[in-house]
Amino acid sequence: MAHFLHNEASDSAFFQHRYGGIAPADLARQVEQAMYHLGYRHLSGPLENALYERGNRTLRILLGAFHKYFKFRVLILPEGQDVSVRIVRESSGMSGGLIGMNQVKNEFRLLSHNLMKI
Repeated sequence: MAHFLHNEASDSAFFQHRYGGIAPADLARQVEQAMYHLGYRHLSGPLENALYERGNRTLRILLGAFHKYFKFRVLILPEGQDVSVRIVRESSGMSGGLIGMNQVKNEFRLLSHNLMKI
């Protein structure tokens, strides 16, 4: 059953989706599972305020756009009967130049689309 209700806010640094009919802890686990399936690993923090990373920062600096690196913070925000998920971009992609910045922008859009399926 899909719990996604609507996109509350979106700009170049973050997006926020609202979900209904699911407990915050259950949504946090589903978001973690979705991130894992996209190739992200949980770096730090509880699931309600987690930092996820994909790729290697050092290789990104050395190889530029030839090696992908993404880092996002996931915040689970209970709001009455509903729950919001805010994804904040933690890496700009500048170490990959213009191509790297575009890669981060596309990954951000892909992540937003995939989390709509929860």
